[in-house]
Amino acid sequence: FFIDSGQVGIIYTIVDHLERDPSPFHRLTEEHDSEFFRLASTAALELQDVSLAERLYTLSLRGSTSIVGNPSGFFTKLLIIIARFGSASAFLRHYRQCVPSVFIPSDWAYCNFLLSCKHRGESAEAAYLWNHAVHMGVNVTPAFVDRALQAVTSHVPFVVDQSEVFQTTVAILECMDEMELTPTRNSIGGAVRLYTAVQPFQDAMDFVHKCVEKRWSLSYWSLCQLLEQCIKRRDVDNMLAVVRIVVNDRYEVKQWHQTQITQHMALNDQEQHELQGLLQRQAKHPSTGHLPQSVDDLDDHTRTMKIQSGSGIETNL
Repeated sequence: FFIDSGQVGIIYTIVDHLERDPSPFHRLTEEHDSEFFRLASTAALELQDVSLAERLYTLSLRGSTSIVGNPSGFFTKLLIIIARFGSASAFLRHYRQCVPSVFIPSDWAYCNFLLSCKHRGESAEAAYLWNHAVHMGVNVTPAFVDRALQAVTSHVPFVVDQSEVFQTTVAILECMDEMELTPTRNSIGGAVRLYTAVQPFQDAMDFVHKCVEKRWSLSYWSLCQLLEQCIKRRDVDNMLAVVRIVVNDRYEVKQWHQTQITQHMALNDQEQHELQGLLQRQAKHPSTGHLPQSVDDLDDHTRTMKIQSGSGIETNL
């Protein structure tokens, strides 16, 4: 609901007073008292006011958390405000202070936290939240799993501790496979980048083959990166495997890559014949895949995935 300017002024006045003189806290026990904290947290969300959210958070921990009414709803709202409009460090500081000692967030709350991680490119933070939630026994819904994978694989090249993010990605993919969910192209692309950064290259290729078997589509950019790695390594077998995937997915082996293969890879007659056959197949069909011209285009390539939420309601993420 809408908070008018007069109500906002009163909220700030009460918060100022409680910060200067916390003695009234022992009298904040009635239902109408908790209504203030509900109204104030709603105002912080509408105003996108991280400072007010943090002040309310600090005040609420001075006494019994019963004064805020529903602690789960109240603290979830404040953490979402800090996660969405504040810094990663501030969010994690407040999160660790109240979870699980004060409350345990729902899977819906974690979806919101992870969305903020994705937008900030905080893969390591997303991995921490997933692992912590699973450890506490939070309900792992399809929406939660899908959002976690997207967040963990959002900005892989900038991750400091890639090994932990990699292990978390593998765990989420296993969970997604068990739930028969399909990852987004960009999520699979991020997983491939993690494999190439942390594991031997052949392990990355084995993962790619598993994705193909499961009919999980790879992003065009991730296939281009794999192709360049194969050319750099003079790895003919894997190069042909990647070209085969590109052509089967109706993407395009660019002329630049074809030139690099010709200049830097020694193909025998059989290998040359297979490559030319694949390129001829490519020329015969129009490219129907998304062909980003840059990394930025790829990052904007997203799809809407309909999944069943825990409540049985279909939700578009």
